[in-house]
Amino acid sequence: MTLHLKLAVLGLGVALASCQGTDSAPAAGGPEPVLGTLTRVDSLNGLPGIRLGRPFTDFNDLVDGGSTGVLSVYKLGPESRIQSPWFAENRALVPGQFVSFTGGKLVNIQLVAYSAAGQEALRQQATRLFGPAKRVGNRLDWNGTVAGAVLSAQQIGGQPALVLEVVSMDAAR
Repeated sequence: MTLHLKLAVLGLGVALASCQGTDSAPAAGGPEPVLGTLTRVDSLNGLPGIRLGRPFTDFNDLVDGGSTGVLSVYKLGPESRIQSPWFAENRALVPGQFVSFTGGKLVNIQLVAYSAAGQEALRQQATRLFGPAKRVGNRLDWNGTVAGAVLSAQQIGGQPALVLEVVSMDAAR
């Protein structure tokens, strides 16, 4: 099962409960070849400063974002003691910073950039963190055995956005 399908199964593509996102299907020719190794996503198992699997009780300054089935979604507040340093420093460029929990454990991190500058910064940071990706349509996929990530162009609330989702593969099984 691909990471994108696992994200859909978990309902993570709709983690922004009040927003509707769209995602293009892969190009007619199918997925493009892998551009390099995909192991960094497993090594990070989340983002620097935020590892997947952490208990809900480790987090503070969360704003309730609702529920999407089995997931509880929260916006990561600026005073949270658990954050990724780059994303904390670039909150103005990447204002949508969400975390999702199931069974009391962190299983998903979703970052959303709306401005052109924010989207470019998010794209560059994802590539720096995870390395080369597999391009599938308008998405970049990093598939690992422990974690995975998807960077995709979406429409959220009627405006273009770039969304980075990092997910625990254990939660998707």
